Amino acid sequence: GVAPVTFGDVYVGLAATGPSVEPGTNRRVTFRGSRTLTVPVGQRVVSDPVRLHVPSGADLMVSVHLPVTGVAPVSWHPTARSTTYVSDVANRAANESGAGFLVNRYSWLFLDGIDVQARARGTIVAFGDSLTDGTASTIDANHRYPDFLAFRLLHAEIARSVVNVGIAGNLLHMERALR
Repeated sequence: GVAPVTFGDVYVGLAATGPSVEPGTNRRVTFRGSRTLTVPVGQRVVSDPVRLHVPSGADLMVSVHLPVTGVAPVSWHPTARSTTYVSDVANRAANESGAGFLVNRYSWLFLDGIDVQARARGTIVAFGDSLTDGTASTIDANHRYPDFLAFRLLHAEIARSVVNVGIAGNLLHMERALR
């Protein structure tokens, strides 16, 4: 980005239907103990750990309040194939009902990852291009091939985490690296 970004409140909970959060699962996210944070230009920030039981295969809902309007996303995933819900200027980060979220986008904004402590005995990393990233998959269906791999491992009771690090267009970079 070209300017610092201030986050007024950040919450994470288990996703329910649409923009709502499973009741009782919404947790405040803090940064070095503070609920507000200004991220300097070009910097990446990691939150404090959040205690939340996340069942295998569950979706999370991350709610962010930006106290300053008109902020351009400094980090975004343009083809996330997941709905991002945007509200008016009111602080709705702690809202579990999803009321007030009026606009839908199909990109992830500001967030570049979530680390979850798993009981897996290892991790499989899916690295590749837009097919790995999920560019053509169904919106909100988790139908990227790494999602199907994770689902199959879960149902086969094979304790492995699957991490999708696909980047659209990445194949070109891989081909150049192999020459």
